[in-house]
Amino acid sequence: MKSRIILSTFTLLIMGLLFAYGCKTIVGTEYDQDVIKNLINKEWEIKGFINSMGIEEDVGTQGILLYFNENGKFWGRSYNFKDGKERGGPGSNFYNGKYVLLKNFRILFDSVTVTEVNAPSGSRFYDFAYNIRKINKFKIEGNDLWLYYDNPTKAFHFVASSIKQDD
Repeated sequence: MKSRIILSTFTLLIMGLLFAYGCKTIVGTEYDQDVIKNLINKEWEIKGFINSMGIEEDVGTQGILLYFNENGKFWGRSYNFKDGKERGGPGSNFYNGKYVLLKNFRILFDSVTVTEVNAPSGSRFYDFAYNIRKINKFKIEGNDLWLYYDNPTKAFHFVASSIKQDD
């Protein structure tokens, strides 16, 4: 009898975890649905890096694009630019993975794959690629998106530059 109760409890616990993390990508209230609509199917372009003292630093010579879809996947790429024009070429990197939105504007990134061609330690893309797994909170105001990491003392600041249509 005891083993049956333990087994039933264990089964319910596993089913709850699967439902919470495996079956449902987006969790939230009605208000969160508006936030989700603002997040997905847009092209987010990096605007700056917020350091631990709250000061926004520029992106240097490397841009980063980020896309989210409603199926819990994200992807993007980096590119080099000069005088505001995209150059591509060496330094262009790609990344993708899965994300989960949780209540209270929390976000988790998982199964992240990143190319790091010509992305030396200290480059802006390297900083982003290294810290994307640490992101745990976000904020959206209008066309601005902040992804916070390091409990959230640092952030990546993105701006929605256009609507992205799924291929």
